Amino acid sequence: MLTVEVLEKFTLAPILNFSTGSSLPDLSATAGLVEYNIGGTGTQLGGQLSYSQRSTNVDRWLSQHSFHPIRWAQEAEASYNANGIRFSDSQAAWDRRCLGGEYELKGPCLYGSPLRYEAVLRAYQETVEDAKGPHPSNGYFVGLAPEVTWDHVSAEFRPGYFLGANQNRHEARLRYLQGIPLASTPVLMINGVAEAVNRGNPNHSVLLGSIAGVRGLSDNLFRNRAQTYSNLELRHAIQLAARWALQGVVFSDAGAFQRFTDQGQLRSWRGAVNIGAGFRVVPRFLSNTLLRVDFAQLPAPTPNSLVPFGITQYF
Repeated sequence: MLTVEVLEKFTLAPILNFSTGSSLPDLSATAGLVEYNIGGTGTQLGGQLSYSQRSTNVDRWLSQHSFHPIRWAQEAEASYNANGIRFSDSQAAWDRRCLGGEYELKGPCLYGSPLRYEAVLRAYQETVEDAKGPHPSNGYFVGLAPEVTWDHVSAEFRPGYFLGANQNRHEARLRYLQGIPLASTPVLMINGVAEAVNRGNPNHSVLLGSIAGVRGLSDNLFRNRAQTYSNLELRHAIQLAARWALQGVVFSDAGAFQRFTDQGQLRSWRGAVNIGAGFRVVPRFLSNTLLRVDFAQLPAPTPNSLVPFGITQYF
């Protein structure tokens, strides 16, 4: 008989994330707590408070362990999200506030298989306040969000409908993420994203900026109907001590996007590209937490320099 004794240590963990944007009001920060093992089942109960898109957001969730080979895993989430909507070519602005929730089913998985799949039912009430210029309609959203992941590639199609204004709100997203080891420590990291929404509604758009997309690009200004971007990072780590490492990074981000006007009309496609370098101080005894400092030089669409920093990897 083989007996294995397991000692459970701490399962209550903090959530902490921070990243600068292209200006002080456009920074992104998150703080929260999550209990990872309710009742010894791997079920999570978590909550977080965040600041992004110039507004405060609150999220609470209860989630079963997703890597169970024979059954569906469930997740329920309640959230309050607020966004400060503004535009790169207009003085129009408004605050969008959404109160709602999600119910998610994650499909059974076979260990050794790269296939993962899940589906989400989402509903929320949306109100617009403090409008300067156009005043989008208030209403209720109901939609689905099926997602399929095969190894490095994930695909989502999110059909939805906005009651009140009688608007379609569909969204599609394709992502490729891979790390290619070049030797024992150097690695080439690749992140590619393409996403789009239906026409005619700047209040339902995809967002490109420095926090997620192209470092150095202005944040929260480019409300897009469609966009694509890639992030390439060459990372090389040097061990400083037993559980500390210093990682040097050279990178390039590139993107293309088609903007909405404040009236929902479309602008022509524009491009953005940068080059840069940085470093990360990596405490190897922590998971997904480090000190990241980058210097990005953006030649296009508008020349700009930025020194973004955060406490997680950029992607």
